[in-house]
Amino acid sequence: MTKRIRVVLVDDHDMVLRLLVAAMAAQPDFDVVGSAMTIADALLVTAASDPDVVVIDYTLPDGDGAEGARRLRQATPDLRVIMLTGRDDEATRKAAFDAGCCGFVAKGARLDELAVAVRAAVNPD
Repeated sequence: MTKRIRVVLVDDHDMVLRLLVAAMAAQPDFDVVGSAMTIADALLVTAASDPDVVVIDYTLPDGDGAEGARRLRQATPDLRVIMLTGRDDEATRKAAFDAGCCGFVAKGARLDELAVAVRAAVNPD
């Protein structure tokens, strides 16, 4: 049996977050174990739920997603973080990867591309 991937989703827009949760929960190998709308809540949810992957938006009310990713990885060094953002430019990509993100998905991508990125985060081969 394949190990299920435990995922936390972070986005500051309630409707987007709910749609992401529903879409990722529909994946046969994912367990959505939490969601948050701020970096502070993401840190709490992640500490409580022990996910394999956190998908985090870049624009959040209490800081940018790069800072969020950095803080999440400081708290949990083995955590895999994917940046999901509408800001698809080189500076944002650089900030994400410099913060320790292992993946970057533009919000203009298809949902299956996000699912592929989550799987690749835990199985990089």
